[in-house]
Amino acid sequence: MEFYGGRTMKITRRIVCLTIAICLEVFLICGMEKYGEAQNMKTLRSCPSSPNCVSSQADDKEHRMEPMSYTGSMKDAQEKLKKVITDMPRSQIMIDEPGYMNIYFRSRIFGFVDEVEFSFDEQTSRINFRSAAHSGYYDFGVNRSRMHSIAAAFYASK
Repeated sequence: MEFYGGRTMKITRRIVCLTIAICLEVFLICGMEKYGEAQNMKTLRSCPSSPNCVSSQADDKEHRMEPMSYTGSMKDAQEKLKKVITDMPRSQIMIDEPGYMNIYFRSRIFGFVDEVEFSFDEQTSRINFRSAAHSGYYDFGVNRSRMHSIAAAFYASK
């Protein structure tokens, strides 16, 4: 009887381990697919109530700007935008992943940091963005002006 009980325990352990392994594999595969989708169209953080932020995903007029559009592939549009950004003074690309970019801009005199995020939507061929000061309340329209400049340079570049 003891031999039969020991063999049953081994089989039960193997079944439990196999079940756990299958569940982990399914979780990892589904998680990776979900992560890939998120990179193609990432929802950016909301703007705070302060006037030092603009976003193409904002609902209110004070913070809202239209997203940028592109033709061709998302990869080509991202490379084109990357060139525009690197040509701008005091810019530093922090994250450059397929479908998403995060950039810091420093002000000339005091070195204040503004953070800009770009999220590429392949289905609509649009680039959503959020540009905001890291600190302070007013930005005197700097983020809105910068985003107009980036969009103009993006559309003008080949």
